[in-house]
Amino acid sequence: MSETLKGVLLAGAAAVFWGLMGVSAQFIMGTSGFTPGDLVSLRLMGSGVVLLGAMGLLAHRNIFRPIASKENFLAVLLYGAGVVAAQ
Repeated sequence: MSETLKGVLLAGAAAVFWGLMGVSAQFIMGTSGFTPGDLVSLRLMGSGVVLLGAMGLLAHRNIFRPIASKENFLAVLLYGAGVVAAQ
């Protein structure tokens, strides 16, 4: 498969998923008790899990190395809490 065709297919898939995202969010919030804040939090946590899993599987790296020391763990924890609070 050529790089150009691969790029076109990936761009097309991104457009489809982008369009489905709004429709899916509207359906979920309309049929259940989800609020926009709940949905944003769930999407952030889900994307974090997917990205860490992909990094661990595809790059064969230890994803827990950045939080191995106590100082780094506290810094990452505080930064994560700040990001969640900002959202």
